[in-house]
Amino acid sequence: MQPLMLVKKEENLEWKEEDQNTFKNIMIGYKECMPFVDEILLEARFFMNTHMLNSDFKKDPKYFIAFDDKNLKSQNIVAISALYVFSAYRKQGFAKLLLEQIKFLAQKDIVLQIAVNEKKFNDLKKFYLQMGFQTTGKINQPDALGIKYIDLFWCNSPIKLTTMNSGTKIEKL
Repeated sequence: MQPLMLVKKEENLEWKEEDQNTFKNIMIGYKECMPFVDEILLEARFFMNTHMLNSDFKKDPKYFIAFDDKNLKSQNIVAISALYVFSAYRKQGFAKLLLEQIKFLAQKDIVLQIAVNEKKFNDLKKFYLQMGFQTTGKINQPDALGIKYIDLFWCNSPIKLTTMNSGTKIEKL
């Protein structure tokens, strides 16, 4: 297994100031994952996320996953904000590795959520379903930027998803 590095959100400012090139490479991934979001909002997203990446990312950026645990205590949800593999390293199992690692870190009742841009959903749906994620397939209302997403969820325990007017209801079975 590839060794991974974890950078907690509390360390992001120091990490950015320490190595602008590493920050620039992270922003490349964020921009590709969220192409319609401007630079200022992407940087704000960077600061609210914890990042898991290849251990030699500073020297050779290959892949990373960014996640936000602000709803962990209230709703037991960890939101995956970005999952990115640089083009030279795609089709080598790194996205699967990152998801397996974050699933391993998730305790029994923690739900992982990822919102996929509706325009990228058809390209990514098969991968996420193979990784055990579930979806209602419902397109959410546009966010503040007018972007529509489809949510996918994973939990170590069985769950049932129900489409509601306000979003997706998650029931633990």
